[in-house]
Amino acid sequence: MLPASAPLPVPTLRLLLVEDSPTDALLARDALEHAVGVVFAVVQVQRLQAALQCLQTQDFDVVVLDLSLPDSDGLQTFERLHAAAPNLPVVVVSHRADEVLALQAVHCGAQDYLVKGDATGMLVRTIRYALERAQAQDAQRSSEARLASVIDSAMDAIISVDPAHCIVLFNAAAEAMFGTSAAEMLGQNLNRLIPHALGARHAEHFNRFARTGKSTRVMGDHMPLSALRANGEEFPIEASISRVLVGGQAMFTAI
Repeated sequence: MLPASAPLPVPTLRLLLVEDSPTDALLARDALEHAVGVVFAVVQVQRLQAALQCLQTQDFDVVVLDLSLPDSDGLQTFERLHAAAPNLPVVVVSHRADEVLALQAVHCGAQDYLVKGDATGMLVRTIRYALERAQAQDAQRSSEARLASVIDSAMDAIISVDPAHCIVLFNAAAEAMFGTSAAEMLGQNLNRLIPHALGARHAEHFNRFARTGKSTRVMGDHMPLSALRANGEEFPIEASISRVLVGGQAMFTAI
């Protein structure tokens, strides 16, 4: 007979409950205490200012936030808390069955919006989903940060543009090559980096590649390429261009 395996440890999550109604707080605590597979260590406060002070001195995994508090009401309640802890997942609860308010809260960064009364049976599941989404967002931010670091440390100038030829990425090597900052170039048309007399020819070369549907191409294989520094100096360049779909939209990157 095999020995019985030890039970898996149950994770404990620290939850900040911002709720001034004793009845609603009791209902929320009851739902949290009966959660399966997780233990919630709940800290409750009744005012937004108290919640902000807690965030300064304690770490939490998730917040359940009533929008109507004695010292704050409406969307600004969430906005103030979110500004203090922008990466902390927040589930908003409210007596208001207001679709516009719910959409505004989610658009501003709330993970979800629950109407009190409906919230009791859905609270634990909503918190689980909120934590999963927040973890996915953290992973995406981490991945994007690593990619940005790699791109920014590359020796070659890397410039990405959207289908309208507006610059969406301009790495450190591109800043050094063209003598201008990414902050100045983002949103600008690629033509700013091309000598005026050669603009139409470069654009046709670019558009010809875009029409082929190919994923990569060495630019300048049929004609020499030139670029323009911020000080007006023209200089020859070699470049390869690639296409990638982002959210169904083609983006083009030149190296």
